[in-house]
Amino acid sequence: MSIGRQHSFDSKLNTLFVCCKRIHEQSCSYTQWNNKSTTNNTMSKSTFKIINPYTEQVEKEYPYHSVDESMQLLDKADQAFHSVWKKKDVSERAQLLLKSAEILESRKSEIAKLACVEMGKPLTSSEGEIDYCIQILKYYGENAARFLEDQSISEIEHGEAYVTHEPLGVLLSVQPWNFPFSQLIRFAAPNIATGNTILMKPTTAVYQCALAIQKVFVDAGLPEGVYNTFAIDTDEIEAIVADKRVRGVMLTGSEKAGASIAALAGRYLKKSVLELGGSDPLIVLEKADLDKATKGIVQGRLENSGQVCTSSKRIIVVESVYEQIEAKVKAAMAKVKIGDPLESDTEFGPMSSERQMDTVLKQIKETENNGATLLAGGKRLEQKGFFIAPTLFSNVKKGQPAYDEEIFGPVIALIKVKDDEEAINVANDSHFGLGSTIFCEDIPHAKSVAKRIDAGMVFINRPTTSSPQLPFGGVKNSGYGRELSWLALTEFANQKLVRVTDIEAPY
Repeated sequence: MSIGRQHSFDSKLNTLFVCCKRIHEQSCSYTQWNNKSTTNNTMSKSTFKIINPYTEQVEKEYPYHSVDESMQLLDKADQAFHSVWKKKDVSERAQLLLKSAEILESRKSEIAKLACVEMGKPLTSSEGEIDYCIQILKYYGENAARFLEDQSISEIEHGEAYVTHEPLGVLLSVQPWNFPFSQLIRFAAPNIATGNTILMKPTTAVYQCALAIQKVFVDAGLPEGVYNTFAIDTDEIEAIVADKRVRGVMLTGSEKAGASIAALAGRYLKKSVLELGGSDPLIVLEKADLDKATKGIVQGRLENSGQVCTSSKRIIVVESVYEQIEAKVKAAMAKVKIGDPLESDTEFGPMSSERQMDTVLKQIKETENNGATLLAGGKRLEQKGFFIAPTLFSNVKKGQPAYDEEIFGPVIALIKVKDDEEAINVANDSHFGLGSTIFCEDIPHAKSVAKRIDAGMVFINRPTTSSPQLPFGGVKNSGYGRELSWLALTEFANQKLVRVTDIEAPY
């Protein structure tokens, strides 16, 4: 099935694209930055193409926004913040999130197919991602007002003191392609509720997905300028970050991209939050249920063709159960249904792009060349699409990409360890620290192991996942700050102290 059949939906997206690029009448002010990208800034630098990773055909082509056009959107976002959005009561903003959830739910089937076409996500996974977006919108729609209530400070000896949560202003969000709906929603929902306005820069490979989310917000009644989708060349981001009206920056992406954004944010004194890569360990201890652990390994590594930051990338197994796990995992991998992302029974789709496929194949080859034993897969499938066969390595050790690096693809790396102590040491032997998983039926023991894992999240008896209610984020080179839960509402908020006291009082 081709996206070309969805003529009416395409028409809506194209109309929205035009709306997102309208030139605002107000003049721009963005002259104070270290300008290395202002030449010809009144014209779009170039165009970008959306390539279907299953058919390998071009689906759409769009122009980039120029710096001038992006600044027009910034004008709108800033004006919306000061004139309308920050003045609305939290309950009013929350109601618009609930309306957005309602609209998204009504469009689930048509919007979900866009991810199948743009990045190869299987239809059932794409629909599941839409369901997750709806949960996020409802969570903040139903709870934001309570979470953002003033917090009284009761420890004071006299007078009154409380902390109020006030929005900062315009935020820039730079998001990846692997979850083209939920990455946008999980940033937008809490910050819209807090009262910030947003400039959203999605990856151009999934631009139609991003435009579909934009249209949901527009149709829900968000005032113009509150949520703005744009496509700008990465070389020109500094102009946006440098502008004094942008008060915060959030990026989900690679270490390299995160370091660049953090440096820019630091240079211009902007609050930043980073959610970067991971090389998550999944530990199988002696008292694990091996069938559940096997399901967790395959599910935790092959979901989204392994293109997940919290994917279980290093499978650490104590030697007493290692041989059983290796056999069970190899058998389970062989049953995974590979096919057209638009078919409802497909479990495993192509890599998101040819470039991503080539990167992972190179890491696979280097891992094998450095001593790992290839037990399954390890090559491109001989069929149309950017498919890599689900791959299984044993004898994975330090000095191999499967151990040292983040492999963003369907590669299960088995690491045999002597005991729990070695398992913990191997798990922590990484410059990443995003998520982690422990399989063990002895829960008190599993908790004691979890306490010693250097990660932002530890899941017991389930691969790392995310839920609106749970904080999401990492440590070390996996970033800083938290998304989701009540914490996301205050990452980009002014925690303002209000103190009622007296001139004669000590404080």
